[in-house]
Amino acid sequence: MAYTQKLKSIRGFNRLDPDHMGVPSYTVGTRTFALTPDNDYFEFWANGKHFKKPSAMSVVWPDTTGTYYFYFDENGDLQYVLNSEMTEDIFLVSAICGLVYYAKVQGIADGAKDEQHGNPALGGMSSSTHFNLHLTKGFHWAQGGLITGLADASDEYTNIGVGVHFDEDIINVNALITSTPFYYKLGAASEWTKTANDLKIGHIESGNTYISYNGDVGGGVMGLIECTNSTDYVIMQMVKFNFATDPYRKLIGTKTYSSRSAAREGLANDLRAISLSGLSSSEAECQFTWIAKRNGDLEDDGNGNAYVDLRGVPINAFN
Repeated sequence: MAYTQKLKSIRGFNRLDPDHMGVPSYTVGTRTFALTPDNDYFEFWANGKHFKKPSAMSVVWPDTTGTYYFYFDENGDLQYVLNSEMTEDIFLVSAICGLVYYAKVQGIADGAKDEQHGNPALGGMSSSTHFNLHLTKGFHWAQGGLITGLADASDEYTNIGVGVHFDEDIINVNALITSTPFYYKLGAASEWTKTANDLKIGHIESGNTYISYNGDVGGGVMGLIECTNSTDYVIMQMVKFNFATDPYRKLIGTKTYSSRSAAREGLANDLRAISLSGLSSSEAECQFTWIAKRNGDLEDDGNGNAYVDLRGVPINAFN
């Protein structure tokens, strides 16, 4: 029995042989995830069995907003599962190979840069260790990725340096980041959407004078609301995802604080209110957080710090 269970846990890709791993793609118009050979074939193991695929494999995900994982099952067939419906039985024996966040109303999809987790018999981690890290530590900072230019009364930062993160057994390296979008929930379905990239620390919508927070605009519909009160402060979170595009995104706070002191005191509580609602928190990590005045300038934390550094702290630590 022990040997059989150990054999079944042999799943994943040979990350020591990148020439025979797949190239992922996400086509939003047809809602299609595909894994294509980079050379003559890609190979993987599932439930202890070895498979070679000489041509692209694809699957269509549902026309429903959500985060979906893609995996090869014990028969070597490509499948999808909603993030919230991922089970231990699927996780431990399947070759996970992709992830997408799909927003139906917005018509956008964000796919993971790399979700081809390794075969434990070929240098990867065991299924149980992978599962444990997925649930507890998740996507995790290792080194670098320092933000520069944030300072009291500034309205922009300069850049985010080269950084290294780990998605369990997958190394995720980003080059110098020179601009990032704001990320917020929009519409009755509370879908995540993003703005154009910039270096701002607070988002001012076109035609507005002041920054916005992300709140209920009426009837449970989420959107951006301009901070019209002279004492409004909003807390922003810079989050690192494993998305192939715009991996760093600035989450717009969902409430305003009526004074500088309230915002400073609210930093800790706001961190505990982090909610990715619909995204996989196992594939993201908060990096920095700061206070923005309604005019878009940064307000320090009261102790001379322009921001709070959260690299290496799992998002679920605040829940």
